[in-house]
Amino acid sequence: MWVNVSLYGGLERRFKKKRFNKVVRMELPNAVTVKDLLKKLRLSSKVAKIVIVNGTHGDYNDILEEGDRIDIFPPVAGG
Repeated sequence: MWVNVSLYGGLERRFKKKRFNKVVRMELPNAVTVKDLLKKLRLSSKVAKIVIVNGTHGDYNDILEEGDRIDIFPPVAGG
């Protein structure tokens, strides 16, 4: 299955030649969780603190489906 992934806040450096707010299309096996995706991207839950799946706050145990849009952010600070 194919999903669309965007990394923000410096995490996008994981993809060669990709910049902030760029979507990367990734092929994954069926029944993959957000946690599995993070593992494939070599991102720990401490680094990938906020995960949005199709515009809604996601959980690490959510099962991804064909065409999902996943936005991943590091911890946010400031005010």
